[in-house]
Amino acid sequence: MEEVLISDQVFSNPYKIHDINDDMYLVENQLPFFSLEDLFTLANINISSNRDGKLSMLEITHEFTRFHCGFLGIENFEERNYLRVKHLVHFLRICMVPSKLPKEVRPKILTTPNVSKLHKIGVKFKLGSTANLFDIKFRDEILEIPRLSICSPMEYVVKNLLAFEQSQCDDNLLCDYVIFMNYLVHTPKDVELFVRQEIIENLLGDSEKVPTLFHKLVEQATFDSYYFQFSSLVEDLNAYCRRPWNKWKANLKQEILRTPWTAISVIFIVILLYLYSL
Repeated sequence: MEEVLISDQVFSNPYKIHDINDDMYLVENQLPFFSLEDLFTLANINISSNRDGKLSMLEITHEFTRFHCGFLGIENFEERNYLRVKHLVHFLRICMVPSKLPKEVRPKILTTPNVSKLHKIGVKFKLGSTANLFDIKFRDEILEIPRLSICSPMEYVVKNLLAFEQSQCDDNLLCDYVIFMNYLVHTPKDVELFVRQEIIENLLGDSEKVPTLFHKLVEQATFDSYYFQFSSLVEDLNAYCRRPWNKWKANLKQEILRTPWTAISVIFIVILLYLYSL
């Protein structure tokens, strides 16, 4: 058996898996997961785990998807979440999506400024503390976003996940995430700012390719204007941008950056006001 595997054109090529990855995540190519479990049982392959006993098909699939699709922020394995898995694409979605989602209401405003504009108005950006891509928070002027690794397979895998979500799922969480990120990452400058904050890991190299990627994904997404998972977040960001004090700070910052004389004048006025208050 060992000699056969050594000469086998599939098993002896360590990079062959990259050639078939696209086919594996194609929605129309999916096999029922129970059939994979039956084949694995018949093969009687003994793969031991760190715990007592051998690995299940669910555990092996989780390790496989985490290795090849780690850019989707796959969480730790909990077998009870996967008991009704339909196929590999469904498995991948379960890896990403929280088991319980708050039901957002219809947003009053459907768009939000991009990263560069938010930065100018005073919003600060922070790398999120969890792997879950959807765990985005805004409080105390800080927008916290989990790390997103942008790589070549991402477009293909996410497009198939979007197709599955829109045909088989009760929510549009991934669609909403893609739409929200498309609002934020609209220009190469937005990408560069997120890269500096380590929020985006751009494995494509070119900053212009990232907004293009999100534009393409949005074309595949369906927007439900009645239920939008990030509606509260969008409204909070827009409310922050509308506050007169924040607008004044942003305009002042731009003036200071435009000419040093403005900065000197501001410092001089502050000193005079301080002396006058004594």
